[in-house]
Amino acid sequence: MRILFFLLFLTPTLVGAQGTTVPLGHRTYDILDRLEAKTGVRPAFHSGVRPYRRQDVVEYAYRLQRSDAVLSDADRADLQFLYLENLEWLDRIGKADKPVGQSKVSRLVYADSTKTFKTYGEVTVEGNLPRPALESYRNQRPFLKYFYETPGNFFAVDQPGFQFRLDPLLDFKIAPAFGDEDGVFFRNLRGAEIRGGVDDRIYFYTNLEVVETRLPNYVNARITRDRAL
Repeated sequence: MRILFFLLFLTPTLVGAQGTTVPLGHRTYDILDRLEAKTGVRPAFHSGVRPYRRQDVVEYAYRLQRSDAVLSDADRADLQFLYLENLEWLDRIGKADKPVGQSKVSRLVYADSTKTFKTYGEVTVEGNLPRPALESYRNQRPFLKYFYETPGNFFAVDQPGFQFRLDPLLDFKIAPAFGDEDGVFFRNLRGAEIRGGVDDRIYFYTNLEVVETRLPNYVNARITRDRAL
């Protein structure tokens, strides 16, 4: 624990008083842009001002879930992805909302034998997806008792007045370098993403990364020539 707090104070850390935000370039932004364009349901936040707060993302996802917009199975899967990415906020949304009596969903009506031509139609169903809750996403058998208690996070703590998330970052790429004497180049990234909140007053986020890479010879030659990367 001492090492954790030591790293938090010695590395670039974002500290805020209104919640942690979604890192720029995250898949979440593509999903929200698509769903807003498809459904016409406007979020409470301005889509041109980024990054988004995680709490706002969850609230918008729940608003879409309860709207009259026709949502396909893929759309609902995207909503579940947004919930999984922001589980610490699930128990704070929609508690005062009344249940939805009916909703419209998109379902496959016809598909030819080759599965090439498909027809979808609107189907009215009784009720909507239940209000998402953190407990409903907990794994019955977490890895080594403490890890992946929820599908979206490697290690998570949810206590009154304190939330914490720790996720590993791993990215390894290798490719042949045609015309290069050494034959291959690679990129090996390792790290961790940490976020959390204390007493709903202070929120923190940090991203620790170590990158090892071998660049192609033409890039190394440019670095040597310009003395810059």
